[in-house]
Amino acid sequence: MRGQGPAPVGLRPRPGSEHWPVVSGCNAVVGAFEMASSNPRSRVLVAYLVLTLASLFWAGNSTIVRAMRDDVSPITLSFWRWFLAVAVLMPFVWTEIRREWPAIRRSAKTIIWCALLGTSLQSALTFWSLQYTVALHVQIFNSTIPLAVMGAVWLLDGARPTRKELGGFLISGLGVIVIICHGDLMRVVRLDFNLGDIGALSSMLIWGVYAALVKRCPRELSPYGLAFITGLAGVLMIAPLHMVEIVQNPGVLAFSPQVLIVIAYTGLLTSLLATVFLNIGVQRVGSSRAAIFTHLVPVFGACMSVGLLGEEFGWHHATGFALVLAGVVVCNRMPLR
Repeated sequence: MRGQGPAPVGLRPRPGSEHWPVVSGCNAVVGAFEMASSNPRSRVLVAYLVLTLASLFWAGNSTIVRAMRDDVSPITLSFWRWFLAVAVLMPFVWTEIRREWPAIRRSAKTIIWCALLGTSLQSALTFWSLQYTVALHVQIFNSTIPLAVMGAVWLLDGARPTRKELGGFLISGLGVIVIICHGDLMRVVRLDFNLGDIGALSSMLIWGVYAALVKRCPRELSPYGLAFITGLAGVLMIAPLHMVEIVQNPGVLAFSPQVLIVIAYTGLLTSLLATVFLNIGVQRVGSSRAAIFTHLVPVFGACMSVGLLGEEFGWHHATGFALVLAGVVVCNRMPLR
């Protein structure tokens, strides 16, 4: 980055570290974002770009974790993915964290909730669900996040849903039921559900609450600083569970090269870049508008799951996804909050 001016605020590397691949990539994206910030239209377009990349990373996340489900446990993967992300971020945000510590302390409750929901609980629950259900279901359930965000905004901010929003919830809810029941609605009567599907859907609802809470975090923090502080808090929450797992089975730390690749992907692309990109998008275009980009996850994910894992894309997937998408369209036929 020499000869190109100072690094963006919140990501100032130590001497010599500007050549790290991950940091160079982050600087390039954030630098482009900052150069475009003088033009409101360009700022929105760049926000849309990083939100699209985040959806691509999330689609790949469920695909690769599903493929390696027998090689690494959900708790172990959740801990090490965020440990890696936090370790990479620390040299670049520590000065910012110290400078903004008073603001962080004032928002400690919100940050802790973001860490609990978005970093630890949602992550572990998603990985656990992929032990029992196909990646395609997890990817399609990502489309429920905009509805979860709207519901969270209602609960947290008191913004009551309109008739259109309630109608959208019902339509999308029917789509989710079609997918969970594999097209056989009698499964609802028999309560015959895949626990992995229930876990995956629950994790998306949790993520929706996280996305709504991000707006309450300190505005003084850059997206990198916010990802670091919530990631660090999440690692501390997961650590006791990981220690118990190690005591019960020391073999969980015997990482194969394939597991190391999964940790690197989930830690650098999903935990670090995708979270930072989401934070950028939410801060620039709002929670509801940013959440709409999660509909790209099943699009990217279907290609990966069918092409790489050989999963079957059935009529109930298409019907369910169409209903979920229709529900979101109904909800958003109004000015976004």
